[in-house]
Amino acid sequence: MFAICSDNAAPRVKRFAAAGRGFCCGLLKKQILGLLFRKIIRTTHPAHPKRQRFLKNWPSPLALRPAEGLPMRVVPIPACRRGLSVALLAAALLGACARLPAEEARGTPAEAVAAQGFARLSATGLPLGSAVAVALDRLLTNAHVIPEGVEQLAFRRGDGAASGPARLLARSDRMDLAVLEVPAVFAPAQPAPQSPAEGDPLWAAGSPAAGPAVVAGRVAIPAATLPGHGPGFTARIGALLGYSGGPALDGQGRLLGLVTAVPQPGAAPLLAALSGVDLDGLARGEREVFLLGIGDALAEAARIAPR
Repeated sequence: MFAICSDNAAPRVKRFAAAGRGFCCGLLKKQILGLLFRKIIRTTHPAHPKRQRFLKNWPSPLALRPAEGLPMRVVPIPACRRGLSVALLAAALLGACARLPAEEARGTPAEAVAAQGFARLSATGLPLGSAVAVALDRLLTNAHVIPEGVEQLAFRRGDGAASGPARLLARSDRMDLAVLEVPAVFAPAQPAPQSPAEGDPLWAAGSPAAGPAVVAGRVAIPAATLPGHGPGFTARIGALLGYSGGPALDGQGRLLGLVTAVPQPGAAPLLAALSGVDLDGLARGEREVFLLGIGDALAEAARIAPR
């Protein structure tokens, strides 16, 4: 026997389907993360038999320079290729399940922007980072989010209700900023009227492969400049890989800046390159994050991409 669904039942069906997709993505993430952890352990744990065979059969080595402060390590070329293949595959699979912030932002000051002013960016199916709408048809993001030579991207709005093409209009030569043109499907975030003060609460939204899509924190240094990125401020917050270019909001949901960089990343870039997931950020929780100030970002956007 089959039941006919009325119009009133449609929202329940959609919620059920969304829950089903979330359950499947959750299982997929667990499998991928388990595989990555096992792979890292096999090639780093000194007593693991696979590491012993790995060390015994090294072909021509290729020296890689990891993040500053980490020891130099020589990795065989086939191992590099295998690691890169696994990381790319993991990024593609996890990217398909990357979380959107709208649902997690409900009941917080980030709710409105996370739903209709936030965008997840991708290119050729691979996740790149986040962006925020500052006009109906304009997004701001970090320049480092967009690979060199890439001008055509895709976006998905924070509530999942709109998606489409995004075109790179300009990159800044002064700060870590890029301007994108998109269809007029966004509700632009309203900029905060003044810079934050030390200890002020803030909320950030992103699209990580694993971990929360909305996090809360507090302003640490209200005025700071990070070389190569521009002027802004720092905060203690649990922003992860995938938050870059995303919005940071004050208690009234107004835009304070763009999540931009971790000033002291430590092993985070190396772990992320190996796994496709911000393992360091997940392990540490809150950490110091640099955010590009929205006032300077808007002024620069008007200079490099005037209407």
